[in-house]
Amino acid sequence: MSTDTIPKLNRIEYLFDTLGAVEDGLSFDEIRKELIASQPESQGRKKAEKIDSLMTNTRDALRESMKLGLINKAPLPTLKKHLEAHRNRKFELTPEGVKFLKLASDVWEFRDRFAQAMLLAHPHFRSLVSVLSSGELYFPRIQRADVPGELGAWRGGLPEPLGKVSSWLTDEVQKATGEELSADRIESNLRPYLNAAWKKIDWDEKPNVVNKKIVKTFNDVSIRAILTERNLKFDCVTFRSAVALLSDLGALSNTHTVPGRRGWTVWKTSTVEIPQFVNNQSPAAQALEGKVWFNRLMRPEEEICDLLVEEFLSSSDRKGGFVLIHVLRAKVCHRLGIHSRDFDSTLRKMHDGSLVHAEYAINLDRGSSNEVPPSEQPFAIKGRAFYLMTLLNRKLMERN
Repeated sequence: MSTDTIPKLNRIEYLFDTLGAVEDGLSFDEIRKELIASQPESQGRKKAEKIDSLMTNTRDALRESMKLGLINKAPLPTLKKHLEAHRNRKFELTPEGVKFLKLASDVWEFRDRFAQAMLLAHPHFRSLVSVLSSGELYFPRIQRADVPGELGAWRGGLPEPLGKVSSWLTDEVQKATGEELSADRIESNLRPYLNAAWKKIDWDEKPNVVNKKIVKTFNDVSIRAILTERNLKFDCVTFRSAVALLSDLGALSNTHTVPGRRGWTVWKTSTVEIPQFVNNQSPAAQALEGKVWFNRLMRPEEEICDLLVEEFLSSSDRKGGFVLIHVLRAKVCHRLGIHSRDFDSTLRKMHDGSLVHAEYAINLDRGSSNEVPPSEQPFAIKGRAFYLMTLLNRKLMERN
């Protein structure tokens, strides 16, 4: 198996912003500050006061840009204690980096060719896209009640019978997707990962803290076990980064809010015909050649609009006539196999009147940010978040 270093970044904009910062002649430390300034307000900017804040993100963004062939190779800090030696280092764009920046006037060609470069550079990304072409991935979320045994017994070894957990996982996957996984193989995948994680648990912490860590460990390890069964060579951290980056590029979409499921669903939102990689060319150079072969799957806005209304009207969890936007988005996007970005674009147009449904208008409400779990992005218009929506019957509105 070839090695593949996945950048541990949760936003593709880190790479885009780094490319522009290098063009502007900024140093490592100046790039770091630019990335801090570009973070969404929701992530908080107080971290900017820490002298080493976002050092690893800056390093990983630069390293990935070098891997793609957008920036000339140069030394980078491996640990935070090495930051001082690299703080004032500057970097240079390759000819391909310059060409990519010239594409920026056409946002979608820039992003699509960037996706091509990422796919060419990372065998694991290609494997993930290939697996999703044959069906979605679903990772059931384990709760405390799903883990057999009690805390006192866990000090001596793994919760047993572990087969209870693997059987529950495979049953949930089959109910959700129809895919049949082997409970025995899932258990075999779980054991070595759990044994390694068990050695790192601090049993002297408060019981509620240990319980939470064990449940998190089971969820992280179960993701890896299911991925291993599909011949995908990710750990939980790198898989989350891969999903975040490929989702930002429109290659796939994901949610933890598909109705009737308690877990994480990932599906494809693109088709690709990846050419054979040429060893003497950088991924960026090859991604710039010929026609674009990365294609985002699109549905007509009218179709999205109609299904949005249909799902709203059939929703059984309306409160005061309103539904949670992130839940409605999960229903529509999963059913159509589209990206959440397309749902948001359609809803914005319905709100500003540039897309009109024959029978219903929409009304958005700010609601409360507590309504949206951390795993889901709130719907926003010009930076203003809305959490709830309802439909207004046009005929009734005209009568009034």
